[in-house]
Amino acid sequence: MLLAAGWFALTRDVGLNLADEGYLWHDIQQTFEGGVPIRDFRAYDPGRYYMGALWFSLAGPGIMSLRGYLAAIQAVGLAFGLLALKRVIRGPLHLAAVGFLCLLWTVPLEKRFDHSLIMMGVFGVVWLIEAPTTARHFAIGLMVGVSGVIGRNYGVYMAIGFGSLIAFRAFAEAPRSAGKAGLAWAAGIVSGYLPVILMLLYVTGFRTSFVDSISRLAGPYSPVKSLPVPWPWSRPLPWWHGVSASAWLLGWMFLLLVILHVANTYYVLRSGTGGLRNRPLCAAACFIGVPTLYQLFSRADFAHLTQGFFPALVCLVEILAHSRNLRAGMARSALLVTAVPSLALLTLTPLLNSTDLSLAIKKVGTALGLQVKISSCQIDGHKLWLRRSQAAYIEAVRRFCEQNIAEGEGVLIAPYQPGLYQILGRASPIWDPYPIHLASEQEQKEIIRALADKSINWALIDDSPMDSLDERRFSRTHALVYEYLVSEFEEVPSDIPGPPKVFHRRRDRNAS
Repeated sequence: MLLAAGWFALTRDVGLNLADEGYLWHDIQQTFEGGVPIRDFRAYDPGRYYMGALWFSLAGPGIMSLRGYLAAIQAVGLAFGLLALKRVIRGPLHLAAVGFLCLLWTVPLEKRFDHSLIMMGVFGVVWLIEAPTTARHFAIGLMVGVSGVIGRNYGVYMAIGFGSLIAFRAFAEAPRSAGKAGLAWAAGIVSGYLPVILMLLYVTGFRTSFVDSISRLAGPYSPVKSLPVPWPWSRPLPWWHGVSASAWLLGWMFLLLVILHVANTYYVLRSGTGGLRNRPLCAAACFIGVPTLYQLFSRADFAHLTQGFFPALVCLVEILAHSRNLRAGMARSALLVTAVPSLALLTLTPLLNSTDLSLAIKKVGTALGLQVKISSCQIDGHKLWLRRSQAAYIEAVRRFCEQNIAEGEGVLIAPYQPGLYQILGRASPIWDPYPIHLASEQEQKEIIRALADKSINWALIDDSPMDSLDERRFSRTHALVYEYLVSEFEEVPSDIPGPPKVFHRRRDRNAS
């Protein structure tokens, strides 16, 4: 709690991700106002939004309340993570130091559900190995079910990981108790997933939307858009070739994870159940870390990489903790030569990639009277420190809307900045507040119908390519909608900087 509170105090008023953070903010606000996630607006699984809505009801809505909620999620994850690490780190100072390293990796803040679920899963593996009782099998199943309520992908990863662990133990050590343990685990999963089951049964329209959201994953309209892995050999050396050190380290981190998980999985499976008890953190890295590699490599950027740091960290920490038992000096030296640079990578990568941390340092610089390239901006009644260009952009959008769009009148903002809806005090007029995915013809016709039915006369459209790929422009992913905007609206001049174009419905169309 102290680690999370300290990080919150340092970074609570710096930075604003209008894309992913804004998407979460918008959807929690809509849930708070009575909307149903997935059914009424595009969303991830409903658990995170209903917990956020409960938080809003207690602490009030707003950007600072949202960040306080995410700090609480961060604290829960760190608690599970440190409880697992405590098995091999005895000194409180050493534990605090590793906890601070964990803290550095819990960025960006909208990914804290992912970080916390993985840390919870690692602890669950250690806890089950220590005492594989029927009650603990049920509790672990409960953990899997709750993970699915918050994020179905993590429910799947947890089910694969814990299911593999239970099967591995059952066939190698306790085949007679396998059936009882498996039933207790399955009962826990059903109990943990009960909120979604009840929504499927009793919330009107939710079942159809939920099934549709799953069917999308296997079709051309899947929300997952891959990014290639930035392997270190795919780019030149940094600094003198114009490549940033952070980008270069990113490739090495992906390589480290692959090597570490391959070697560790071989060790765990070869050691049998005795290895599980002797190296529980390495076992946790195997059974939780390996299934989540899909999440990391689906979009190989820093934000997704952060979701896989913890299994690698606990594995390295346990290896180093037991290095004193090595008798051969050469073996110990080889281990240290391998592990120390790996820990250095785990430390330097978030330090060089954390936007919030760099902005927090610059904020301190402004307090000391230094000239730094950040500006304050009033967001939701609070002063946030942002990059100057972003602060100027937000002020320009807000000024334009105040001068041209009547209060209560809707506006379409697409596709990258759903956070602007919250800043302007408006809701998305269409089902998808963050329309970055390829949309079907039916979905696009529903968007056009919503714009007409709600008399939306203004649109702020950014047609720049996502991931620098032309096929991921809004005009390509939502071709029918874009054609509708071009034909029914006209582009109007504005002082809003950057790529977004401002469209206003043609007067003859408006009158009709």
